[in-house]
Amino acid sequence: MPEPVAALYRVSTLKQAKRQDDLSVQIALVQNYASSHDMIITKQYKEEGVSAFHNEVSERAILRQILMDAAAGAFNTLLIFKSDRLARQSFG
Repeated sequence: MPEPVAALYRVSTLKQAKRQDDLSVQIALVQNYASSHDMIITKQYKEEGVSAFHNEVSERAILRQILMDAAAGAFNTLLIFKSDRLARQSFG
């Protein structure tokens, strides 16, 4: 039985968000990874045009939602295209 997971797709600039190519590449690669590792994406998050470097967690509504959903047990694994898509700095 496939493992249910969540996925985050993020682009940091509005220019990237409008082009959609960066986001579509992330989606395709993450979905391919999930299917080849017996995972099913049950929850997807898109964060478009939000800098992970310049914005604190409190300023990132999607990231706050991810953290709340994870804490509530909505998923155990979050797939991301690349670690810098989640955050550029550690947060506490």
